[in-house]
Amino acid sequence: MEGQLVDVHVEIQPLDDENEPDYVIMMAKIVEEYDYKIEIRYLSETEKRHEEQVVYNFDEEITAITKESITGYYDSTDPDCAGYVLIDGVGYLRREDLDDDYSPSDDE
Repeated sequence: MEGQLVDVHVEIQPLDDENEPDYVIMMAKIVEEYDYKIEIRYLSETEKRHEEQVVYNFDEEITAITKESITGYYDSTDPDCAGYVLIDGVGYLRREDLDDDYSPSDDE
C-alpha cells in the first residue's frame, strides 16, 4: 500500500574488510509496490536541529528493496504511530526526546 510505513532490515557495510557487516532496522514509507520490488523512502536523521533535538525527514531519494527486507508493517501512514511528532516547517522529532509537557501546538 502506497504511503504505508514499514520497518526495513538494512545492512551497514564496515569501513574495512576485517569486520563483518552490521544490521539496523530503519523506518520507511512505501512509494510504490511491484511484483519483484518495493520502492521506499527512509525516515533519516538530518543535519537540522530543533531546540537541540535531532530532526528526521523522509529521504528525497527513492530506494528499491526486496519484500524480504521488510521486517514489519505499521497499520498507518503517519509516523506518529511509531513515536515521531511532526513539527510544521521543520520535520519529525522523536517523541521520547521531547519534554513531557511539549505539545506541537506550542510552535504555532
